Amino acid sequence: MNQSFCFSGRDDFVWGISGHNKNYAAYPECFLEEQIKKAAGLGINVYRLNFSPETPEDFAYLDNVLDLCDKYQIKLFLILYDRRFTKDGDTPDELYRKVKTVSTRYNGRIPMYQISNEQDLACLDPNVKHPDGDKPEDYSAEAYMVARESMRAILRGVRDGDSQAKTVINFSWKHCGILEMLSSDGLDWDVNAIDWYSDMDKAADVNTVLARLFALPQQEIYVAEGNQWGGDYFEDERAQANYLLEAMNRFYNHPDPRIKGYMIYELLDEPALEKGEAHFGLFLNDKDGNIGRPKIAYHEIAKYLNNTKI
Repeated sequence: MNQSFCFSGRDDFVWGISGHNKNYAAYPECFLEEQIKKAAGLGINVYRLNFSPETPEDFAYLDNVLDLCDKYQIKLFLILYDRRFTKDGDTPDELYRKVKTVSTRYNGRIPMYQISNEQDLACLDPNVKHPDGDKPEDYSAEAYMVARESMRAILRGVRDGDSQAKTVINFSWKHCGILEMLSSDGLDWDVNAIDWYSDMDKAADVNTVLARLFALPQQEIYVAEGNQWGGDYFEDERAQANYLLEAMNRFYNHPDPRIKGYMIYELLDEPALEKGEAHFGLFLNDKDGNIGRPKIAYHEIAKYLNNTKI
């Protein structure tokens, strides 16, 4: 790659990478320190992890995650309740109590919480053909209502346990309608986050979606997930590296300074999954979580984020 990029000069921008918790085959607890060490070696600020502790064993695991993040000088970006909410699941009161327990225990240690994950996809109306997700009619009223009240409870639980932690709500592609609906219905959070992969550029203009986000009350926007679609499965490692560096540059140097973060998805390949879903990682990985060699993207991004020119 002949192009050169500049990722310096902004102290307000967050670089991150997503991993997964111990319940994922590719991320066993026995290799936890190696996972976090390799994430930190990329030069990022935060490690994005989906985990919702409820048992003593869960809290011991998250304690260890946070201790390792401290050791390698990165922060944790915790996704709470990455699930589809249903009427038969936890009630809002139950979610509130569970989340407040987490945010109180880790007050001052976890700087940002994501409120579930891609609830736009969970709430799209299956009876709407090819929904764009940019208007209320694209969503199931019942699914949305359950998700909205669950997210309201999680937000309240975070705030009541740690009023200084940032709260994040994300969505995928151009499904920004759900954020507009949540805001209209009185939910209050800090950061809007978009999940944007290479294939989405072919079907929509990200700047059109960003314009909708700029009109919302929140003054910060992150890309919560980004990568070449399928990692190095549909195209090779070189193409994956090229896409990531170009996307990082596009958002870091965007003319609107409210864009303040970019999170790569994800740290490790997940061989248990199928086709492209198995190949998003910046490291090769086997089915037991034994981490292999870094891909081209890891090397090149690390050189930039660790302030070394390629």
